[in-house]
Amino acid sequence: MSHLEVDSIQVIAMLPKLTDLSLTIPDGIPLDYTGVEGGFPSLTDLWLQGSTSDACKFLGVSRLPALQELNIDLYSGQSPLSDIAAINCLLRSCPFLRRLVLSFPFMPGIDDLQLWSIFEPLLELTRLEYLRYNIPLPISHQKACRIPSAWPHLKYFSLPESSTGDSSPVETLAHFARHCPNLENLCYPIQLQITTPTTVIQIHPTLSRHPLCRLTSFVETEIMAAHAMAQALHQIFPNLAEVVGPGDGWAEVQKILHSFQGPIPNSRGVGES
Repeated sequence: MSHLEVDSIQVIAMLPKLTDLSLTIPDGIPLDYTGVEGGFPSLTDLWLQGSTSDACKFLGVSRLPALQELNIDLYSGQSPLSDIAAINCLLRSCPFLRRLVLSFPFMPGIDDLQLWSIFEPLLELTRLEYLRYNIPLPISHQKACRIPSAWPHLKYFSLPESSTGDSSPVETLAHFARHCPNLENLCYPIQLQITTPTTVIQIHPTLSRHPLCRLTSFVETEIMAAHAMAQALHQIFPNLAEVVGPGDGWAEVQKILHSFQGPIPNSRGVGES
């Protein structure tokens, strides 16, 4: 629905069998949300486009307890930080949310603490399987552990190119291997820096069939030892077939990954007493 009359949102909200909705809220048209509380009882799939303030008002009134899939595409331009933070907080009222795509306007000049505080409420969405998030996110060692442990059902996770990471890449990947057993595609700002071919990653044998098949790292990194890198990645994610990154050497790493067959190299007895 690309056009709304002032009171049409009330009519839509009262449709008891409505499960899918594509909604564009026109900029500059104040909608009347009177009586919308408790509406959309069966809505499971929503694509929402509008300003941050309009999206914030809509989600604040609607609540959407049955929602499972949500795509929010906000208009470009200046967006109050409080509205964007409120949107993420309001999503906590959607306990069954499985798929989430958040496209917020670019917000320059926000410090790391604020960026994390905006993102943190999403960690309460424990049923998430798919998340694409376009706001930069600072990744410390502690945060690198918290993120995967919050989402045990995660299959796809993407952070934007402008994110930064300051934690050990191997430790970061190991957190995803341990806590997200269904993860298949990861776009994550990790710094993959391994310089010695003798590096061995201690991963429990039960993770030897982890399904991750594609890894993207947006951080500029010079790969010093392609074989060591490929071996480390293969030990954590044995099914990894595609690696992508802006630095040199990724094509060689992928070629080596393709050459690995059978058991994980050097993994015999790892994690066993």
